[in-house]
Amino acid sequence: MKAMRFLIVVTIGVLALPSLLNAQTTASSLQMLGSFDAVNGETVFREKGCFGCHSYDGWGGMFGPDLGTNRIRGTSPSALAAAMWNQAPYMWRNISGPAPTLTVQEAAALYSFFYSRLYFNDYPDTPHGEDYFKTNCSSCHDLRPGTEKTKAGPPVSKWGIVKDPMVLTGRMWNHATAMLDRMNRESKSWPRMTGQDVTDLLGYFWRLPEVVPETSPFRFGNDKAGEDLFNTRCNECHTMGKTAKGRIDLSAKLRGRTLPELAATMWSHAPQMKRSKPGAQIPTFTETEIRDLMTYLVIRPVFSQTGNSGKGSQIFQNKKCGECHEGRLPDTGAPALSSFKGPFDAVRMTTVLWSHGPAMLAKMKDAKIAWPRFNEVEMLDLLTYLNRKTAK
Repeated sequence: MKAMRFLIVVTIGVLALPSLLNAQTTASSLQMLGSFDAVNGETVFREKGCFGCHSYDGWGGMFGPDLGTNRIRGTSPSALAAAMWNQAPYMWRNISGPAPTLTVQEAAALYSFFYSRLYFNDYPDTPHGEDYFKTNCSSCHDLRPGTEKTKAGPPVSKWGIVKDPMVLTGRMWNHATAMLDRMNRESKSWPRMTGQDVTDLLGYFWRLPEVVPETSPFRFGNDKAGEDLFNTRCNECHTMGKTAKGRIDLSAKLRGRTLPELAATMWSHAPQMKRSKPGAQIPTFTETEIRDLMTYLVIRPVFSQTGNSGKGSQIFQNKKCGECHEGRLPDTGAPALSSFKGPFDAVRMTTVLWSHGPAMLAKMKDAKIAWPRFNEVEMLDLLTYLNRKTAK
């Protein structure tokens, strides 16, 4: 299968049947994401017929835009939500037959698939990745087992699957202690990395069929378990969102970081950590632990973004949402805002839009109300307002 890159699709809807709006789950959407991997999401994407309209990197349908373009990489969830919302009527008009519906589990699986295809800001620059590897890594590592002198480090083909940046980060971190000691003995400087360096290296490594699976193994971790790990293994030097004497708050430093950027940050931080604790052993992480930790550090903040609730209230009125949801128009079938129960998050609202958006559009046409359009900030403010209202 051709290597594909995709969009983090976070779609937002405001109308749904009361039963769906009021449905509660025992786990948060973020925790639910950890139950599905990218393979599950790709299956849903295919079964719902999405490839019939959308392509990425020129593969797939021609009706919708290519969703692998650089212009949408690194876009915030609220911006993507607004884009999906704004395009929904056009998409429904061009779907042959009824629009597909989604369960909340299918939406969670799709989110894992989308994120696995677009966890960098830009396309990998494979030539730069090759140059970086040859300059900084090839003295200790071959791509494949060599036929001549064995190098100090294992070849890339023995690293296991490198398609997943979370797994790669864990392997890089665990390897750092032994590598630091060896490089110090040999008086070699530690190779610094940027997030783009990690991205480009991944692109270069993907040429090796033995390290790239047919389908992506990407999976989110458990953010609560990641928080516990952070508090037990990292809190001597760091905090997240707290001020503590002698410790560095990482929340601002990690805000807006991609997974490759976090990988590069951890890699570049290893020598400083080693110097600050001479003789101490740097903690290592299992694959499950690194997934949990990175989900806590990078993914949870994305879900925790908030806007201006007061402005969200104005948007709710200005976009005519109150015409149906505050009962000013009769017989719309829209549930009252007072009946909503939160939280309003990406997975739940994806389900709402695809399951009930077409009916909402039909009602709006009958009432001669234009389909509302949102920009990134408006969408974030609206969600913040809805969550404040449902928290009462």
